[in-house]
Amino acid sequence: KTQRLSDREIAIAIPFNNGKELVSKFEQFFNPVGHPEDAPLAPDSDSNPSFNSNLRLDQNNFFVVQRNHLSYDLDLRSLGVINSDNGKVVVTAGSLLDLQFSLETPWGANSIEKSPNAISPKIYDDGHQLVWTLQPGQINHIEVAFWLPSSLGIGMIIIILVVLGGFYVKYKSFPWERTETNQPAIPSKVM
Repeated sequence: KTQRLSDREIAIAIPFNNGKELVSKFEQFFNPVGHPEDAPLAPDSDSNPSFNSNLRLDQNNFFVVQRNHLSYDLDLRSLGVINSDNGKVVVTAGSLLDLQFSLETPWGANSIEKSPNAISPKIYDDGHQLVWTLQPGQINHIEVAFWLPSSLGIGMIIIILVVLGGFYVKYKSFPWERTETNQPAIPSKVM
């Protein structure tokens, strides 16, 4: 989803339902399938910068919660300097572009800054929103760990509670009644 905030500013949101869908949508966004009208542009030309994007998401399921470890590398070296036709440096891309990566989580997130290319995020809303400002002309590395509720685990608990509630209502309303039969016991012979 794109939203034009002003004549010089747009916001792009990539909605997703699970980790696999997030990774595939990011790959599709940064490596779109070519359209015939785009064919005349050379992929390595200065007018068409290329971005190397690599998003990894590892998920561990712990019954009712899910731990996510997101690692994202974005190579923006092609935006390092904008040159005019005569080869002189006009302006650096950092003064023209303000690129941000934002992550909102319901239970907060922890940024992991172990890589030399790691970027420190700005933290908002008591850690529920992290915003990284990407650096044009550099390789940007974002790494974060966060927890999300597991809909599968929560759904399983709800189903178990409904079944147990059904058993309780059934046997509370209609208690077990022991019925005795009028048949005499048949003695068995032991030899």
